[in-house]
Amino acid sequence: MRTGRVEASGLAKRIGRCIVSQNMKWLKREDPNIDAKDVWNAVLHVTGRIRESVHADGVDAESLNKHYASISTDPDYRPPNSSSLPAHCQPTSDRIHY
Repeated sequence: MRTGRVEASGLAKRIGRCIVSQNMKWLKREDPNIDAKDVWNAVLHVTGRIRESVHADGVDAESLNKHYASISTDPDYRPPNSSSLPAHCQPTSDRIHY
């Protein structure tokens, strides 16, 4: 193996051990008021199954919808002249037109 890979592998193992150690300490903390729900929340948090939600001020469904509508629209778009389309692409009355 190359030197950089060996060092990276060793570093990754050390980081992994530190994470495991911290998680074990966190889960083993003694609290007389802790109940099963709190324990499961801690387990799910440590395992990454529950992620804390992040909220950005001023961002909601409506503002996202407007943003994506504006970047998905070309105000200079002109539909092609139907006479320049191949025969199999010519509009017919049985097709839905938007």
